[in-house]
Amino acid sequence: MRSYILLLLAAMILPLATVGASTVTYSEQVFGTLQAAVDAANPGDTLLLPEGIIEGPVTVDKPLTIIGAGEKSMLFTYDGPSVMIINSGGVTVSKVTFLLCNTGILVEEAGAVSIEDCFFVENAVGVDIRGGAGHTLKGNSFINNVACGAILQNVEEATVEGNYFNFSQPAEFPDIQSLLGGEAGPNRIGLKLLGVSNLTVTGNTFHDIGRCVYMGNSLDCIISDNSFRSSTVGLSLKDSTYNVVEDNVGYETGELMFLWLSSFNNMSGNLNQGGVLSRDVESINLYEFDDLNLSGLNFILETGEPQLGPIFQPLSEAYNITLLPDPVTESAWARISVNTTDLHEDAIPGSLGLYDASGRLISQATISDQNTVIEYSVKDRATLVLAKKVDSEAPTAIAGTDIAGKVDEALGFDASASTDNLGIAEYRWSFGDGVESTGVKVAHAYSAPGVYTARLKVVDVAGNQSEDTVSVTVQAEEEAEENIGFNLWYVVAAVIILSIGGYIFYTQMSRK
Repeated sequence: MRSYILLLLAAMILPLATVGASTVTYSEQVFGTLQAAVDAANPGDTLLLPEGIIEGPVTVDKPLTIIGAGEKSMLFTYDGPSVMIINSGGVTVSKVTFLLCNTGILVEEAGAVSIEDCFFVENAVGVDIRGGAGHTLKGNSFINNVACGAILQNVEEATVEGNYFNFSQPAEFPDIQSLLGGEAGPNRIGLKLLGVSNLTVTGNTFHDIGRCVYMGNSLDCIISDNSFRSSTVGLSLKDSTYNVVEDNVGYETGELMFLWLSSFNNMSGNLNQGGVLSRDVESINLYEFDDLNLSGLNFILETGEPQLGPIFQPLSEAYNITLLPDPVTESAWARISVNTTDLHEDAIPGSLGLYDASGRLISQATISDQNTVIEYSVKDRATLVLAKKVDSEAPTAIAGTDIAGKVDEALGFDASASTDNLGIAEYRWSFGDGVESTGVKVAHAYSAPGVYTARLKVVDVAGNQSEDTVSVTVQAEEEAEENIGFNLWYVVAAVIILSIGGYIFYTQMSRK
């Protein structure tokens, strides 16, 4: 409440203060010290700082706009812990470099302070904002600050946007680089947020840092669209709840998120290329992905490319879950759930679900009220992929060779030579006389003579179909018997003729 009152007072005073505002250029020859120039300025004035090294410290106790020449306007101090102390609302500091001191800018119980496009180099702390509301940190560069780039404590409704935090010595700032020495420490913090609420931290870049963003005892903040590069931990939360962490990206960062005693936070759209996505310790949070949600307690979560066979259509990344049981309670779990409407479309029936790395179905989806629902609890280390089997390859139907028989004779039909890449689910026979049947091997008797075309249709597990036909010749009973008798006389006659011929041949050979 106190912060809101300060912000309201600042908003009331500012319009009055800017009446008759002027622009003043600081000169050591004219003012002697920067403090004297600030004391001489009227509320709402703009103070321009020239290139060169300017000695502090300085206290800003009225609404002023202080603008430097960027990298070349350098403030430092031999005296006091901070180069600049701000204890008035409505102050803007822009394009000034703070270097080689304990704290670059200290803001104490003031509201609506804007720090933009400044450089903080080789300080213990670049910016320390204590209390107040409505602050803005935008477009600043924090380079090699020994302990922390920026700290916000007990602050409400502030914006930290488009800043650059780096603990190496970048070549893009050659004038600054020549002033630096030593190596970056792995335990340094880029941005520390303590007891803050309703902050927006977005579009910032962190490079080569121990913990890029540390949040303690904070709530209702939005951490989005930040980039974490070659760092140990991207975002570290302790005792922090109801925060939204979305669309952040890590590149070769050990852990994108580390949550300790922090629950009811919502994570979505985050990605870490070459590192762990999240480590949850004594925390229960919700992770939202494109097609599934994940929650759990005491686990490490990594993501990767799914490696399944060609008949699968992966619907998610591969989620590698390693449980970390509490040493006392031995409690650890992770739960995956899906609730959507269209994942089952074009899937082989019964194939939609969670699969392990070998392609084994771990948990099958169920369809309820046109929703696809999966609930599965991980009880051990697991690599899971949400996927379904799809198949566009039709089977090959083979009905066999042509068949001949007589009326009312049970004729056999065999489709066992038919093939499919995944397996045939159904064999359908149509015998050409209006009768149908199903099965791999079936029998059928025709009630009338004629030539019939029997048709086989096979259907695979994906619903793909293929057909084949076989010709069936059916003769009447009498016709069949006549044919048999006629054929028998032919056989008898042939035997007699051969016998006589053989006898004559034998007798002639004997006479010789």
